[in-house]
Amino acid sequence: MKKFDIKKLEAAITSKKVEGKYSLPDGYVLDSQFQDISFKNCEISNGSFSCSNFERCAFDRSIFSNVCFEYSTFIDCYFAETFFKKCFLEETKFIHCNNKPKINS
Repeated sequence: MKKFDIKKLEAAITSKKVEGKYSLPDGYVLDSQFQDISFKNCEISNGSFSCSNFERCAFDRSIFSNVCFEYSTFIDCYFAETFFKKCFLEETKFIHCNNKPKINS
């Protein structure tokens, strides 16, 4: 995994194309509004996206491990071959999504 570099992750999010591997530090929280972002061939482990909103995002061949999505909402998102492994999903909502990630697979 890449050593965590917040600037690289922020740059990827700003470019609306997140790829590669990121291991977030324990306790790192990124609660935000994500719109029209492609998460393709990426692996993200640890950290938290709690209370985040994902709108019209595409998740393609991606893996999220030990990530907190508590109280997050996914609206009109696309999921293909995406896995949420050991993720915390309390009160997480998937609204008008084409599919859902494979959870704890």
